[in-house]
Amino acid sequence: MNDQPPSKSTFSGLTNLTPKGMILSLGIGLVGGWVFYMITMPLPWMIGAMVFTAAAALSGAKLVQPKRLRLAMVAILGVMLGSAFSPDTLDKIGAWPVTLICLLIFSLLSTVVGTLLLIRFGRYGRVTAYFSAAPGGLNEMLLIGGSLGGDERVISLFHSTRILLTVLVIPMWYRLFEGYVPGKIVISNIMLKYGLMDGGLLLFCAVAGFWSAEKLKIPAGALIGPMILSSTVHLFGLTALGPPSLLIIASQVVLGAAVGCRFVGYSLGRIVDVLYFALFTTFCTLVLAFAFAGTLAALTEFPFQALLLIFSPGGLVEMALISLSLNIDVAFVSTHHLARVMLIIILAPILFRFLDRGLKKIQKKE
Repeated sequence: MNDQPPSKSTFSGLTNLTPKGMILSLGIGLVGGWVFYMITMPLPWMIGAMVFTAAAALSGAKLVQPKRLRLAMVAILGVMLGSAFSPDTLDKIGAWPVTLICLLIFSLLSTVVGTLLLIRFGRYGRVTAYFSAAPGGLNEMLLIGGSLGGDERVISLFHSTRILLTVLVIPMWYRLFEGYVPGKIVISNIMLKYGLMDGGLLLFCAVAGFWSAEKLKIPAGALIGPMILSSTVHLFGLTALGPPSLLIIASQVVLGAAVGCRFVGYSLGRIVDVLYFALFTTFCTLVLAFAFAGTLAALTEFPFQALLLIFSPGGLVEMALISLSLNIDVAFVSTHHLARVMLIIILAPILFRFLDRGLKKIQKKE
């Protein structure tokens, strides 16, 4: 297996194709979203865009990830997630420490199990295996793992595959076994007219939240900043509206295309071994998520549908969109995934130092 990253020449040819490549990426994503929407697939605009662009990227298409546009759409999504908070949310928060503790245990357990599997069967180095298995943010795990000597290409591919598979499996599960039926676009919602006060508040939440989070260098700041401001204005009842459906659909297409574009520079033949182990560890993590959700649902009053979403190892943005699409307690799901990402970012380097001596022994035996 070749663990070397794609050569610089692979990417140098893309630098002059940014406008065309980005338009091509979004065009393919839009077509994919429309196709999945027409065949009533769950979360069609994001999953369709993701699948079509990933397939195109692995086929050698010169796509370019819409990074700046993605940040703008993430900010819009943050405002949307904040609109899910209401005064009733404050009454529920008191019961959340139980699920947050269980989520912490799940995250640590899945990291340790995934790391051991990758060292034992994948023959990966302990740094690469650990930061590939840790269910934190892709950028943060890539940065920390790379700084410690891990293979950035493998870490990136593992996290991209984890997000891709989770976003495919979880909505399909709800479609097949939970009776979820995707709805049609509500034209009246798209054409909803916002008053000056409502529109101004939402715009302020997006812009000020994004700017302040970036200045403070908060992880996932493009999402977290607007979400915090939006949740504040909604908790105080200053507005009851969120971004219109058309913007939410556009954000799904952009975010789905951005995930698919992460496979640019790879060919299926070159990465088949990495994909095999990425799929294997993601599957194991999903099985663990189902087990945790089922057990906690049996012991508490939390519904299984919401618990499954908080334990599912997808990205913060992607899982928030899934909860929004399925209309499953968006505040509950987004808050828990935010906590998961923050905890992993803080604890992952500490836990690695604690486990490193044991991992070295295991790797020597292998």
